[in-house]
Amino acid sequence: LARPLALAYWLALAVGTHWPGLNLGYSLDVVFQLDKILHALAMGVLMLGLAWARPLGSLAAWPAQALAACLIASAYAVLDELSQGWMDRIVSPADAVANLIGVLGAYLVLTARWVRPYPRWAIILARLVWLLIAPGLVLLVTLPVGNDIILAVFRYLGLLGVMQADKTSHFVLAMTLTWLLAVGCPAGRRRQRLSAAVTILVMAASAPIIEVVQRRTGRGFELADVYAHQLGLLAGLTLWSMLSAARSLAAAASHQRASENRWLTLPLPPPLRR
Repeated sequence: LARPLALAYWLALAVGTHWPGLNLGYSLDVVFQLDKILHALAMGVLMLGLAWARPLGSLAAWPAQALAACLIASAYAVLDELSQGWMDRIVSPADAVANLIGVLGAYLVLTARWVRPYPRWAIILARLVWLLIAPGLVLLVTLPVGNDIILAVFRYLGLLGVMQADKTSHFVLAMTLTWLLAVGCPAGRRRQRLSAAVTILVMAASAPIIEVVQRRTGRGFELADVYAHQLGLLAGLTLWSMLSAARSLAAAASHQRASENRWLTLPLPPPLRR
């Protein structure tokens, strides 16, 4: 049943994203863009549907099925956006980024239960670093004097005006904080799926929330900052997904070897007697 449902959803999604003149709106807020949220959700559902449809056949292990579904959905997420130019639709790199965030987010939540949690020392260290960095960054990006402090730091480091240093900092910080929060397991070591979901939601929503707060505090806001943050989030999710895939596939292979060894070590039945 999963295969025809996944195919039907995929076809409906392709028609919806390529329909000329279709406009679902852009304003939950000026910064929170409804179409980006819909892009991420739609591609995340596609990835889950492909995984449940078992693209590698019924005998392959679940981690391999999920990885194949993630690769298929990621390729389609980019192709879907590029092909919209053929249908008189606007090709938006930001939409492609939202598509990929949705795919990788769904993959990480789905595969989290197959991945062994990090050691306790790594989790504690990641949480401490996060708690030390995050509050200061929040104050720095929301207080009215934050821009002056950031510009002074960039000027001291010689980065002012080089490759849009503020956008680069958004990218690097988003990638770093995503990784730290993922390692820190914010919902606990035994709740891997919930920890992955919390990490992705917190990091995806933090940039728009900060820009909205900056608008209220007189700092102004820039959609380019949100885009740089989401690019950093995407980079963090990509690295996280690669490591998660390697660890989940290794765990599946180890489980398979253990099962084979268990069968090999069973005692043989006694010989038959006439």
